Amino acid sequence: MQKNNISYAYPVLGNGDDVAGDFKISAEMNFDKNETRIIVDFILQNGYIAELIRAKRAKFLLEVQCPSIFLNETYVSEDSHREIVIDSSRIKNRIVCFPYIVATDYIDSYSPPEVSDIYKSMNTSFEV
Repeated sequence: MQKNNISYAYPVLGNGDDVAGDFKISAEMNFDKNETRIIVDFILQNGYIAELIRAKRAKFLLEVQCPSIFLNETYVSEDSHREIVIDSSRIKNRIVCFPYIVATDYIDSYSPPEVSDIYKSMNTSFEV
């Protein structure tokens, strides 16, 4: 499989060419002396994956990093809206956020109806 001139020897989900639809976040960050508040909305436009989340077989995950002090924390949510509060003493210079969707239950024969042609012949299962 190829994406952006990178060749993988195994299926990689989440590079933007695997499943139809869109997944992104809208985030607002409020900083003050005592706390840093991250207000995030997960925006998912894929009915199959949204149904996995409604069925509690998958969840939204936000990885929050502060590279200056090696902070790396994950926050998991079933809801598309999440507020995260971090003590401001644990933050320096900048925060970087990475959104994901993760399986929280065994998913047998994962096959979204609008999958890229390269994945159609694959029978994939996810274990937690």
